[in-house]
Amino acid sequence: MNKNIKSILVRLFSSDYIIFIVLLIIFVVGLVSHPRFGSPRNLINIMRQISVLLIVAVGQNFVILTGGIDISVGSVISFISVIVVGMLPIFGTPFSILIGLSFGFIIGAVSGFVVTKFKIMPFLVTFSFYIIYQGLALFIDKGACRNIIDLNFLKIFSSYIFGMIPVSIFYSLIIFFIGVLILSRSTFGIKIHAVGGNEEAARLSGINSGLTKLLAYAISGLLAAGASIILSATLKIGDALIGIGYELDSIAAVCIGGTLLTGGEGSVVGPLGGALIMGVIKNLLNLHGMSAFVQQIVTGVIILVAVLIARKKS
Repeated sequence: MNKNIKSILVRLFSSDYIIFIVLLIIFVVGLVSHPRFGSPRNLINIMRQISVLLIVAVGQNFVILTGGIDISVGSVISFISVIVVGMLPIFGTPFSILIGLSFGFIIGAVSGFVVTKFKIMPFLVTFSFYIIYQGLALFIDKGACRNIIDLNFLKIFSSYIFGMIPVSIFYSLIIFFIGVLILSRSTFGIKIHAVGGNEEAARLSGINSGLTKLLAYAISGLLAAGASIILSATLKIGDALIGIGYELDSIAAVCIGGTLLTGGEGSVVGPLGGALIMGVIKNLLNLHGMSAFVQQIVTGVIILVAVLIARKKS
């Protein structure tokens, strides 16, 4: 009996679901440490706050599984926010959304092309694009936030279901489940894992590693654009600084979720657990009156611990 229990525990703690066990422990700590933590309003608030992060983390997971990294997602969010909100009064909601998503896909594809074509480190490529797109966003925005007055746009992306649940939560969960299905059930998902695990072996087996990487970055750009649209609608503004921090938070969520930075091995459900852990911890720090500076320190510590655990697992 003891051997069976030990075997079950070993399998459980070495699986993708360890992240949700950790989340449960943190959740219990939250319930004990603050009376307002477990209220329905606060729990919905946590889910609303992580909805954008979850969408970005799903795209980041595709890239990291290939052995890459996308530092540009934060500035892509800012750039797309400025572009879409600027076009809304002229072109209306459908066309502005289409252009925004198309820009995101193309931006990601360009990053993937440069990485694969010129064999440059993904960090350097995407960091360069981070600076470029942030600069473009600031140039277009000229330091002035633009308020969103398009009611159709706001209704689609910032309305509430049943009068209390933000629609952004449903969008993020739908995108998460689509990401899980692609990575776990599709041929493309198999290629993503194969390229990240051993690119040369993947190439010899007939996989176009360059195209696979390019599409992974394109997906990351597309989802960053989608996240930008939802975030802009939630805040009701277009802002050149709206995406700052999401690049690090998305990487942290993916690493906490169990995906190795070396690529090839990781969790397809981990980004949800990683985003939830970050959201719950930040929420607890807010409830206890901790400053944004302390939250930044905690985020850095979480990333470091996640990387050290991932290194030990590899």
